Amino acid sequence: LVEGALVITIALYVVLSFRQKFQLVRQLLLLIASVITGSLLALFGQVYQTGADTWQLFFGWAVLIIPWVIIARFPALWLLWLGLVNTGLILYFGVMDFAFVSYFYEGVLQIGVLAAVNFVALNLWLAFIDRQLPSVTRSRFKSELNWSAYVVGLLSSYFITYLAILYVFDDANIVMMLITLLLWMSWCGFMVWRFYWYRINLLMLTYLCGSIIVVVMFWAGKLFLDNFDMGGFLILALLLIGMSSAAVVWLRHAARLNSENNIPSAVVKGGNYE
Repeated sequence: LVEGALVITIALYVVLSFRQKFQLVRQLLLLIASVITGSLLALFGQVYQTGADTWQLFFGWAVLIIPWVIIARFPALWLLWLGLVNTGLILYFGVMDFAFVSYFYEGVLQIGVLAAVNFVALNLWLAFIDRQLPSVTRSRFKSELNWSAYVVGLLSSYFITYLAILYVFDDANIVMMLITLLLWMSWCGFMVWRFYWYRINLLMLTYLCGSIIVVVMFWAGKLFLDNFDMGGFLILALLLIGMSSAAVVWLRHAARLNSENNIPSAVVKGGNYE
């Protein structure tokens, strides 16, 4: 039954492709075929029955649907593939050890790999979107980013923020603490350049503000809760209110720049248009 559903789905896609009709339907058919492929792997495979090396199922699933992901050029299918890659990596890190890395550094390597994968995915999303827009109307395009880009941006923000706070309470690994903070600050610099100076996007800037607030609160918690006890909670509360207010003011300033330039959701600073 599952194999038959997969064959019928692909057959319908082929028929519609020859007729060059219903592009969205064709993309949805490839999405359905990709989901059925995972169901088929789980049905006849031994992974779910034995519970061993579950990551192999998601890795094989992601590899098998790569041609359909490339052909469809469908954001939902891209997200499915990226989700499979992330899931496979997380499960792989849960059962495999790195022989060439010390036990104390495995955590930062694992989270660093996930952060790097999603950061690269975000840049590929942005590059594809920029390539799709004509050069003349690129800065005046009403909706700069597809909804899938926001999902990828959220994933990138989560993993890089997790990396930045991984060694906050570990004084024994000062070097790794500095490295993770440097990587996080580099990511913050990229977000400011890409979504404020190059082309404003309020939701991505909100991700940035949220990441900064989380990292600063963790570091402030380490500093004040050890020295001031209950008074530290009051300081943290005031700090949170102050940073949230500053973030709102900055985001409103970015939104005002958009309205002043008569560009609904994206603006290129310093650009001249004819």
